[in-house]
Amino acid sequence: MWYERDPTLRRTGGGNTIIKNLDLTIGSKDLFQTFSAFGKILSAKVATLEDGSSKGYGFIHFERTECAKTIIDKMNGETIKGKEIIVEHFFDMVRILVSIYICHFHTIAEM
Repeated sequence: MWYERDPTLRRTGGGNTIIKNLDLTIGSKDLFQTFSAFGKILSAKVATLEDGSSKGYGFIHFERTECAKTIIDKMNGETIKGKEIIVEHFFDMVRILVSIYICHFHTIAEM
């Protein structure tokens, strides 16, 4: 669920976090409400199956990287609805690997 529609703010990726081991009753709105005290959230989304049920993890993208670092430090290992959550930085590995491939492709093409 995007709370900020401006795509230029969402491209940085520095404020991306993943929250693992969520209770299956937690939705995107709950995720937003729980973590909005730490800073401006650009998006908050709980991953779901085709039937709409939670997969037990979600993503929060903060406007500032510092906000993401704060929730990692303060919330990692905390208990929400009886489950100990894991909060980590999220890296989009596909985007990183594509960037590396393109950089090397240009180097090989110049040979």
